[in-house]
Amino acid sequence: PSHDRGAGKTLVTISGAMELKRLGVAKKPLIIAKKSTVPQIAEAFKKAYPAAKVLAPTEKDFSAHRRKKVLSQISMNDWDVVILSHDNFGQIEPDPEMARKVIQDEIDLLVLTIEELKGSSDKMSKRDIKGLETRIQNLESKLKELSDGNKDKEVVDFGSLGIDHIMVDESQSFKNLNYTTIHNQVAGLGTKEGAKKTFNLLMAVRFLQKIHKGDKGTTFLSGTPISNTMAELYLILKYLRPNNLS
Repeated sequence: PSHDRGAGKTLVTISGAMELKRLGVAKKPLIIAKKSTVPQIAEAFKKAYPAAKVLAPTEKDFSAHRRKKVLSQISMNDWDVVILSHDNFGQIEPDPEMARKVIQDEIDLLVLTIEELKGSSDKMSKRDIKGLETRIQNLESKLKELSDGNKDKEVVDFGSLGIDHIMVDESQSFKNLNYTTIHNQVAGLGTKEGAKKTFNLLMAVRFLQKIHKGDKGTTFLSGTPISNTMAELYLILKYLRPNNLS
């Protein structure tokens, strides 16, 4: 739905989270928002639903020596809603199994794209292939890190939190998602490698789609979902409707 500025998007978000709980669609919804608005959303939530169990950790709660404790709180309690900043959400380790799958899927897509480019007469193909090969090498390094299993085994990853729905406020902040294309000089495509926080969100979205067995489990909220180019629409679909793109 479309709302004018100041028309109550925050209340719609809050009510939506509680309706997910009431209807049994979600057991523990998560709202992620810009750091400056997290306290406002938490306060509005408590005013609208005084009896609700709301957890809204501060930036200090996510400091290195406190993060494990707050993640355990999220995991072990039946919250009506958890509210985190975009930055704090980005500090949560992804589910390792899903991370490996998402990374391998990206590698497979890059390999197919290289094969297409090798059959092209485009003068830019050699340079493009080199760039794609570098991306594959970087992704393979990430896979090796996951396989080595040298990380702290006590770390609570996203898959252990019990979160089964994410509502992403100001979702345009995550539009710099990685993508692969054989087309060049298309206005507004942005950085093909994407940003770390967007890839982390993608892995969380894919985890939720796996447990819901379909393109479900995530809600994007934004006043400017598409601001510069239709390529941004493709990236929204990559997050939310991968089955429609396959």
